[in-house]
Amino acid sequence: MKKTIPLLMIFISLGVLAQENLVVKITYSEKLNFDLPVVKTSELFFKSTQSYYLEKKSEQIVDDKKFKVKGKKNNTSNKIININLEKDSIFTKTSLDKTFFLVQEKLNKIVWKIHEKTYNIILGFKSTKATGYFRGRIYTVWFTKEIPTTFGPWKLNGLPGLILEAKDNLNEIFFIAEKIEYLKKEEAPFNFLKKNSYEKISLKEFNKKLNEKLESKMQQIISKLPKGSKVTSYKFKKYKGIELKYEWEKDK
Repeated sequence: MKKTIPLLMIFISLGVLAQENLVVKITYSEKLNFDLPVVKTSELFFKSTQSYYLEKKSEQIVDDKKFKVKGKKNNTSNKIININLEKDSIFTKTSLDKTFFLVQEKLNKIVWKIHEKTYNIILGFKSTKATGYFRGRIYTVWFTKEIPTTFGPWKLNGLPGLILEAKDNLNEIFFIAEKIEYLKKEEAPFNFLKKNSYEKISLKEFNKKLNEKLESKMQQIISKLPKGSKVTSYKFKKYKGIELKYEWEKDK
């Protein structure tokens, strides 16, 4: 049974949730402002040692200046990101060429600077500002200690409270919490790792496959150019996503 949590009756600690066999669900609006700005809805489920972040299939193409919907675009990916504190890992279910993979990476500890004197009210919760660097971007987030957990949207984690809003320094990534609910554990996807049979692969290996696929597609496009066409300069650029730089990449 799904319920919205009244602000005055919000839980005091995760111990209450454990006793009542409940899980917290946060609905986020996620805006990605790359070549084609899109807005989609994602859901975060968490308990004491695990969180699951589910990206919705549908996306809406928006007018970036007015933030108005211009059209809809179907997205066949059904990504699930599982932060598992007990295994000190992040597991991501994702796909490439219609093949699903379970991508594993070590839990990367973000070093946050908490600005104790800077706060805001979000969804009725007093929220504190924090800044931290993660894989090529500096994030400014607002988190609330009134909801005592270390989780947040996507892979953002490590603060002493739930992350309700986040944006990056390039103004390309935005996460905004829209609603907080609690539900029974059987309604949450915490058995995901036990049930899946996807090919297991490291994040480094998956990114290599992804970039090889993109380079292959580019070569196919070049090969189909009219006879006599010349490509004066071409240098393949790796896939640009939320993560711009990884721990194993050398400084250039």
